[in-house]
Amino acid sequence: MGGHDHCSVAGCDNDKRRPTEMIQRGHVQELIFHRFPKDEKSRAIWISQLRKGLANFEWGQETRVCSNHFQQGKPTCENPYPTLFLCPRDFTTPSPKIEGLSVERFLLPQMKSLLLLVSNLQSTYQPVRLTNPPKPI
Repeated sequence: MGGHDHCSVAGCDNDKRRPTEMIQRGHVQELIFHRFPKDEKSRAIWISQLRKGLANFEWGQETRVCSNHFQQGKPTCENPYPTLFLCPRDFTTPSPKIEGLSVERFLLPQMKSLLLLVSNLQSTYQPVRLTNPPKPI
């Protein structure tokens, strides 16, 4: 495995070698590690974007950026450059909203079980009105 196994954005710890620790943001349908463009002009823009969070960033042939850093989860014609979560302070910013995506898709199995339990409790909960409330002491 080479250097293309992890995201090179400052503060992003996504790494293919540790799949259970990878974080997939809500706007991303599939977490992929994207190559830098071959076109020198576009590549220069990618590099300047990554230097916002890591001033001494150096590009190499195996350098990758994960899907979390693109508006649509991948480079597109409308948004070809990484623009999201480029600095560690950006990681507290919520992901962009994309219609049709359910947050539940991205939850760990344990979180799904907890969410199901809470929703079941909410649906069965009915307030009880005491007819003879206890008197204060």
